[in-house]
Amino acid sequence: MKKSRKFIVSLIIAVFLVGIFPTNISTVTAMEKEISLDADCNIYSESPYNLLENIVDLKSGGVLNVNGTSNPLFWEFDNMSTAFDIIISKFDDELNEISSVGNLDTLSLNNWKEYFNVFKEMYFDNIASGDIEDINILNQFFTVCENHEINSQARILCNQENVDIFELINYLPYTSPIIDTINQLPMTRAASFNFNKSTAVSYAKKYAVNPNPSYTTYSTDCTNFASQILRSGGAPTNTTWKPYTASWSAAHNFETYWYSRSNSQYASGNFNTFSGNLQAGDFIIADWEKDGRYNHVAFVVASGSKTSSGYYDVTIAQHTSNYCAKVSSSVNGWENTSGTYVRIRF
Repeated sequence: MKKSRKFIVSLIIAVFLVGIFPTNISTVTAMEKEISLDADCNIYSESPYNLLENIVDLKSGGVLNVNGTSNPLFWEFDNMSTAFDIIISKFDDELNEISSVGNLDTLSLNNWKEYFNVFKEMYFDNIASGDIEDINILNQFFTVCENHEINSQARILCNQENVDIFELINYLPYTSPIIDTINQLPMTRAASFNFNKSTAVSYAKKYAVNPNPSYTTYSTDCTNFASQILRSGGAPTNTTWKPYTASWSAAHNFETYWYSRSNSQYASGNFNTFSGNLQAGDFIIADWEKDGRYNHVAFVVASGSKTSSGYYDVTIAQHTSNYCAKVSSSVNGWENTSGTYVRIRF
């Protein structure tokens, strides 16, 4: 196995193991431990992007080895320029439509983010349900573009003299062993506030369709809205979670920050089963691609009874798309989604 240069950081886990845990530590300042990046190590036999890999060559992003645990990075293009050329040639009609709606120049390495934002606005329901193959392929393409940036940031963080583990885990798949370890640390266990569920539910119902003008609204606004709901229910802001930090406005960062700070968690790969474990006041987070990174956050405002289709007809409030509706309604499509789902409850 080919290895890149090793770098030394101090690991906060060592402090936990000896029972000494200062309350405000965010950087790693305890016992020195070795962390190395194995650029060519592929811990998954297959990529999660089953459609995209049929037309574009992909590769593992490698892993970060932290105290003997292998923590994967996200999958990448084998050659990014080649991948762009292939997608542009095969999906000319779809890309032209996105370009027209967003008034964008031809897709390139410089403007793919703008394309992705418009794409998500146009095809959110199709992305979640996975019912149109070409839309699925484009979604996987843009997701892998995003993976390159995420992996790059993870590598930059790991090259710093003092590695901020709590920042680093925002750039790793939720399957990473280091995240499980961090979640067991005392400073990240259980919320230290009383969540006012009724106030949060009222806020969610009021601003689900028409956003609160007191806050900025984004083109993909689901997590920003979820954070507003949580804030209305009494969650205190701090330097990490406040308008409009990554933990406030990005689904994966929101889950990474709040999962262990919540009082109850539940996960499932089946929405029918998952919906039966939901009640008013629950935040639900989805990974549509099952690639280790969360894409969407919503909020449950009412529980529901089991339907003949097998799911429980809970009422969900969310942004992008904006609605407050039962799963069975025409505007709510959660019953048609596939992915990994997480519930956090305060």
